[in-house]
Parts: sequence; structure tokens; C-alpha cells
Amino acid sequence: MGQVLIAPDSQQGVQERKPAVSNVYKLNSGTLLVYVSQPITDSRGTYLGFISGANYLQKKNMLSALVSNHFHQDDTQVYVVDRNGQMLSHSDTSRVGNKERSAVVKAVVQGNHGAMEVVNSYGVRMLAGYASVPSSGWGVVAQQPKEKTLTALGGLMRQMLMGALPLGLVGLLILWWLANEIVRPLRQLADSAAVIDSTDSVERVQAVRSWYFEAAHIKLALLNGINLIREKINWLNSQAHTDPLTGLLNRRAMEAALVQMSETRRPFAVISMDVDHFKQVNDTFGHDVGDTTLRTLAQLIQLCCRDVDLACREGGEEFTLLLPDTTTADAALVGERLRALVEHTEIETVGHITISLGVASWPHDDEMVVEVMKKADELMYQAKRTGRNRLVASIK
Repeated sequence: MGQVLIAPDSQQGVQERKPAVSNVYKLNSGTLLVYVSQPITDSRGTYLGFISGANYLQKKNMLSALVSNHFHQDDTQVYVVDRNGQMLSHSDTSRVGNKERSAVVKAVVQGNHGAMEVVNSYGVRMLAGYASVPSSGWGVVAQQPKEKTLTALGGLMRQMLMGALPLGLVGLLILWWLANEIVRPLRQLADSAAVIDSTDSVERVQAVRSWYFEAAHIKLALLNGINLIREKINWLNSQAHTDPLTGLLNRRAMEAALVQMSETRRPFAVISMDVDHFKQVNDTFGHDVGDTTLRTLAQLIQLCCRDVDLACREGGEEFTLLLPDTTTADAALVGERLRALVEHTEIETVGHITISLGVASWPHDDEMVVEVMKKADELMYQAKRTGRNRLVASIK
């Protein structure tokens, strides 16, 4: 009582004011001890000092009690080393205080954790697990003879295999049955797809029991595909007629295409165009030359089309170009290219003609397809009123 402690660890405890674990001390009597300290504060948080307690490492103490009270009731050895590799606790108290230089100790004092195979001081191969204690810099090692570990593990594995074998066979049978049930509707759908052109293809597909989500969607897609093919054939047979003069689609084919794109919600742009002063061509050169002019214009329109675009002649000198999956801006570029091409193309007897164009898109300009077509016509007439040989697009 009343003495001032000048040990470095005591001074460090006062300065840092936090829990601490000291290095190992060796007394004059040869006894090894280590102490831990805990700061003390009052109710207002004012630091008052610290309280410490010593563990005599070569005697029974709290550390040895904690280490020896592990869940392995066998030949497992658990020991603790400090940051210098010095043994702090071991079942063999004579080894306390010795410095260990094994690979596992080197690993744990470096702050690592993991497992490895080592040879102990008696030449026995051991399987060791290790982990560091960051707050103190100590390391904890648990090791067991490799042979005993593998022997126990081998027996356990045999027991597990014998116990799991019947269950595994049952599981395989269940998996085989389930796989067969999953594959059966897919196989039936594939067989139906192979004869999709047969008259009973729809009935064959509908008879397939698609009991899970993916098969049901494939079945629905196949039915939709068959219906679309049949609709396409019917459309080609009854509606997809061409204009006899120009070879372009006629008005009925155009209307059918508009219905199909509307039902499938496929966006499109429309270019409505009309030949400027075409009546003068007929009056001046005759209807035969007028027909030649229209055929030439149809060829120029087709030059500016993609394979998916639909070029139509509505009647007289009025033409329409439908461009699926195209914005108004892109359609305006196509229309302007066509306008310039027509303007600079010389037609036999007639010379040069010009066209006026209006561009709109669905559903950008209106949800009603018919309103979008009217919009394109209005823009085309606006181009005529403002000078002809120009394009007016509905770009907002």
C-alpha cells in the first residue's frame, strides 16, 4: 500500500487507460506470472486507476481451467502461447515458460488462423488448428494425433455411407421418376413441333400435359406459333395481294399489316407520300407515261426500304411506306433520302418529278392506328401547302 509501481506495463496501463494483458514475468523464485488489468472510472466516467490480477502460470489458475475445459474428451492437446512463442498454458505444466518454435506456433504468433499438419516434440504427426487472440497477441493451438483422427473419421464415414446408402437409392429412384416426368412433356412438344404443318398439330400440342411452369410456357408459345403461321398463310392467300401496276402491296394488304402490328403492339412509323403535280404529267404526256412514272417511283421507294418495311400504293399517285420498329426521327431520315433520290432521278419522257411526304409514328402520335395514318396524310398535305418537294415529320 502506498508504493508507486514503476513497471512498464503499469505505466502503460495508466497512460492508455484501457484493458491490458502484460508480458510474462519471471520472479526471482523462478515463478512465471502474467497479469491483466481493467481501468476503473467513477459514475461520471472520470478515470480513477486500474485493478489488476495475476495468473501464476505454473499453478492451477483461471487460464489453465479455461484451456483444459474443452469439449474434446480425448487425446486433444490445447495450449496457449504469447506473442513471443512462450508457452503460457499446457496440460504438461513443466512446459509452461518454454519457447516453442514449431510451424504452427510461428503461424499463430503472426496473427494467423487456420489448420496444418505438424510433428510434435515426440515425433508424432499431429493435426493442429490454431487461432490468434488479437486483444492480447496470444495464440491458441489445439492438436490431436493424425492417426487417431483419421481412424475415427474413417469409421464415421463408413457409418454415414451405410446409413445413407438406402436413402440414396430411394433418392435416385425419385430423381429418375421426377426427371422422366419433367422430360416427357418437353419430348411430346418437340415431337409436335416436328409435324407442325400437319392438320392436327394444334390438337397434338393441346393434348400435352404441361404440368410445370416452363413446359406450360413452351406449350403456349408453340400454340401461338402455329396460330401465327396459319394466320400468315391465310393472310397471304386472301389479303396479301400486290398492286398490279407497281408491284407494291395494295391497300387491303396494308390494312391487314396495320391490324397485325396493332394487335401485337409492334411500333411502327408511317411515311405518306404523293407525287407533286401528277395530273400535269397525265395531261401532258398521257396515262401510259403516267403509269411509267408511277412504276419508276415504286422502284425508288423499294430501293430505300428494308426487307421488313412494307411499301404500299393506296391508289392513284398516293403511296405509303410502313417501317416496323422505327422511330419518327429515323423514318424522317429514310423519307428525306427518298425525296432527294426522286428529285434527282430522271424519268424517261417526263424528266424530273418531286414528291411531298408526311411522317408520323405509332403509338407515339396516337394510340389509334387510324389517327396516326390521318396524321401522316395531314403532314403530307402540309408539305404540299408549304411549297411541295419537302418532308414534314411529327417530331415533338
